[in-house]
Amino acid sequence: MSVVYKNDYGEVYTLYEGVTKTGKPRYFFSSKEPTKEFKVPDSIPDGYEIFEKANSGVFLRKTVPCKFLPAELKVLERAIREFNKSGNDNIKIEIKGKTIEVMHAEGIDIKIPGELGRLILKKLKERKSRNYSAVYKIEVQEAKKGSKRQFHLSRWHFSGDEGWMYVDSLDDIKMLVWNYFPKIGSDEYFEIY
Repeated sequence: MSVVYKNDYGEVYTLYEGVTKTGKPRYFFSSKEPTKEFKVPDSIPDGYEIFEKANSGVFLRKTVPCKFLPAELKVLERAIREFNKSGNDNIKIEIKGKTIEVMHAEGIDIKIPGELGRLILKKLKERKSRNYSAVYKIEVQEAKKGSKRQFHLSRWHFSGDEGWMYVDSLDDIKMLVWNYFPKIGSDEYFEIY
């Protein structure tokens, strides 16, 4: 039995195994039948996990232990559900060990008059046409003796020197999320320093 994965866009991917020039196994997902002969593994190799990037890429990566507690992840999931209630469904997260990147899809709230505008807007609202960009990075710092865990928030700096810009640190992830998630996609986001 093959390893099959359905991504957020409803596309189905199958895991294939090839061999590198040095003879080591190389794994990849494909939504199409490969042109070369590749093995189809029965299961995910030990020490690996399926990882889907926000823009739909599906990969097999070495297992990355998540440093966030289940209750902390639930806070993030709830905030994303609340934010996406407007029907935009334009926030995703990527968990990368001790950091979480919050991704946002822009460009779906444009106004174009007439039938052409309606058709363009419909196409843009389809999930497949979205391009997600990182807007926040939340990093967890383990508690030292006698203190609480800290959550450090950085935002992506889009102009000039692009990169992560430190914003805030709190010991309450819920407060951090509810203070900063509502600013995503608004002019207030660019006023955060």
